[in-house]
Amino acid sequence: MLAGALFLTGCTSTRMVIPESGDKTVSYQVNGLEGFKYSQDVEFGPYVASNISWWWTGEIKNGDPESKLNTYGRRYEFQLQEHEDGIWDVTCRLESNRRDFEEILVGVKPGNRSYLKCEMKAADGSGRVASLYLNNSDNRQMSGRIGFGRDMIEVKSSSAGSFLGGRSNTSGYHIRLNQELVSAIDVINNRSVWFDASISSDYKNLFSATAMALLLHNELIAMK
Repeated sequence: MLAGALFLTGCTSTRMVIPESGDKTVSYQVNGLEGFKYSQDVEFGPYVASNISWWWTGEIKNGDPESKLNTYGRRYEFQLQEHEDGIWDVTCRLESNRRDFEEILVGVKPGNRSYLKCEMKAADGSGRVASLYLNNSDNRQMSGRIGFGRDMIEVKSSSAGSFLGGRSNTSGYHIRLNQELVSAIDVINNRSVWFDASISSDYKNLFSATAMALLLHNELIAMK
């Protein structure tokens, strides 16, 4: 059985802890997010996110800043490389129907919804594609799936704590392949990525692209 995730309980929430690394696991520290700037490379282990770019999207419909039809979001893209070989070209978008622009920076208020969608295209010209879709509502943590072949791949985030108004920040994500934990991403303090070493190189590459997308997502929504 694969190693399980450990949790520390708090007053109102749980905090994800990266599983211990051993002979059958591997863990990488993330570099490049400190003082993160436009087009700056981010890396962990042999994986590098290069050609990173992002931009704001969104609109206020009918001129009504209180309308739930309002959407705010960001789009971003990058190429995942292993050493110098391109693996995946990734394009992501985050959108929300939040009432207040600043709410995208801190969390989700009850009654609002947001989602993250990423499209991954193989950089080798093979035509292979994968997708990532996460969503939340009513202040629940982001959860969703990765589309790639016939296997069931689930992604779920964990909360780092609670704040006024019921808001919370995300501490990290778990990726499960056919219900078994195969990868974990810490997006706050230590910023690290953990893998079960038994997964194939194809899946490790896919989960590395997913981890990069989630690390960048967390960094970008924190920007003012």
